[in-house]
Amino acid sequence: MARSRVGGSAAKLSGLLGSVVFTIGKKSDGGYEQYISQYNPEKENLNTKYQALARMIIATIERMVHVLTPVLRASFEGVPVGVTSVNEFAKLNMKSIQDYCRKYWFNAYGWSFPVKGNPLNCWAPLQISYGSFKAPKAWKVEIGSWPTYIRTFVLQLPNQRNRVVDVRRALGISRQGSFNIVCMIGDYQVGKTGACFVKGTINPSANDTEYLDRGDIMSKVSIETRLLEAAGEEQTNIGVNVNYNPNTHRLTIQVIPQFYSGYQWITYDTHLHATIFSDYKKGKWVKSVARLSPHKVFEPDEEFGRAPFEAFTTWDSNYNDESYEEYFGRR
Repeated sequence: MARSRVGGSAAKLSGLLGSVVFTIGKKSDGGYEQYISQYNPEKENLNTKYQALARMIIATIERMVHVLTPVLRASFEGVPVGVTSVNEFAKLNMKSIQDYCRKYWFNAYGWSFPVKGNPLNCWAPLQISYGSFKAPKAWKVEIGSWPTYIRTFVLQLPNQRNRVVDVRRALGISRQGSFNIVCMIGDYQVGKTGACFVKGTINPSANDTEYLDRGDIMSKVSIETRLLEAAGEEQTNIGVNVNYNPNTHRLTIQVIPQFYSGYQWITYDTHLHATIFSDYKKGKWVKSVARLSPHKVFEPDEEFGRAPFEAFTTWDSNYNDESYEEYFGRR
């Protein structure tokens, strides 16, 4: 079993859970670092091509867990909060990564596999939650243009004069419910991937009958932000613009992650996004299914990220640009 050895809400884990090993390392600043690896009961023949592929896949999972742990600790409905939930993420997505490598060996398509010795610039469109809550059909995402691809999350409301209660009904949540936005962000110059978290709720002090176009929208919709992992810059700001347009009946939440370059604020690139809907119903917390999504549907000549083969060349020095089937066979 795995145990927590560092107290508090950000507890780190050590031990074995299923096929995943959790270990703790101490950082130079005195803090602790969480490490994840795959359990391997047979130590011989560690340098085969299959072992190299396994290490690349584990490094992908490890980096995603490191960046998203505060979210993953409580994102799977019916799974205990903490290490069990994090372990569920690892088990759920291990096969997805393997399948992607098999199918798209030479294509990135919004994935960025880790380079050996420097896994920080890594992201993957993986599933980060599941449950019985059905995500609202009225919730959409609009993606800005190159190079930052700013995300604007849109709730299309039904009426000309929308009230607070119409927002709750469109989202399908009670006053205890929330929409939780996760964005993976990066700075190509630094070469590191981070993440931010935005939680939206209906303001407890807002009356259901209040019209959205009267007064400040922020008095009706409450927003909390959290930087999960900086993408290489110490001064980071998670900007959120909330607006309601009475002409189009749209409530919009625009997420703008920025860092300070020393003389100006610069917008991070947003690589991936997802929204987890959460609510307390019939005595338990329910979640929606959510998977991180890249900023567009990619054509073969519009690569974004790092393809499996490109990263794999750093994990196996004997690799010579063969296809997946040529190099690994059909296992």
